[in-house]
Amino acid sequence: MQFVYDDGGRSVYGKPRQRKSLVGDCCVRSVAIVSDTRYDLVWEKARHFTGTPGRGMSRTSWRLLASAFTSIEFRIPDKSYLLGKTLRDCYEDLRSGRHLALVHDRGRCSHLTAVVDGDTHDSWDCRDFEVRAVLTVTPKSQRVGYPDLKVGQEVVFQRSPGCHALGKVEIVKPKSVSVTQLQRQEGSILPTSSVWNVAKCLVRSTTDVCRLALEQAATQPKRLAGAPQVGQRVSFEHKGDILTGKVARINRKSVTVSAAPGIDWRVAHDLLLEPKE
Repeated sequence: MQFVYDDGGRSVYGKPRQRKSLVGDCCVRSVAIVSDTRYDLVWEKARHFTGTPGRGMSRTSWRLLASAFTSIEFRIPDKSYLLGKTLRDCYEDLRSGRHLALVHDRGRCSHLTAVVDGDTHDSWDCRDFEVRAVLTVTPKSQRVGYPDLKVGQEVVFQRSPGCHALGKVEIVKPKSVSVTQLQRQEGSILPTSSVWNVAKCLVRSTTDVCRLALEQAATQPKRLAGAPQVGQRVSFEHKGDILTGKVARINRKSVTVSAAPGIDWRVAHDLLLEPKE
């Protein structure tokens, strides 16, 4: 099971601005992904079931939202079967089709994510969360047109909101692509060892972006190679900017990075980048 960064089109179509502590749009995002529907349309529909779609939705509400855009065909409701299983453990059951999976972090917080043909499509990696329930769905209509991509084609892809990089397509899937990042090195554009799994809606042809954007994408730092070490210099993205600091502490799923005196950041392992000179 691969992790594919996919915000469901939130960065393209936007949503009402909220404080970071109030953002909890996983239900809207997941339904938009599995139904191939524009994010803003799903957001407006969600407001019929709850007044605050960005603060999370009840199980009844998000199932009604899913029913508005998809047909629910199959369920895995057996709690004894799912007991103690993570999303990775259910790969064989989820390797084909589109699914909405309700997961939780050891019973503390619930989260809804989308699984498409065995890959987790989300804005953060939750493959190690335990599964509570799974719904298999089929889109009622196709509303999003994806670009025609070919293996070997150079593209500009969105790694995170506000940050784009240059890459070469390696594998094309129905809704996502595997891209090897390209970077400017000694005046030439060369491939790196960084491979990203990105949703098709976040990939653009190089002919569709201006030269300035193409030059900026070619200078973005690549993903950190290997496991981080305490004291190691690393970079990470924050609101479209690249920040650099030293690893102060290594946690189970993230690291604490000291980017400035008295300022620490917690960054997921998958989001660490090579230090930008």
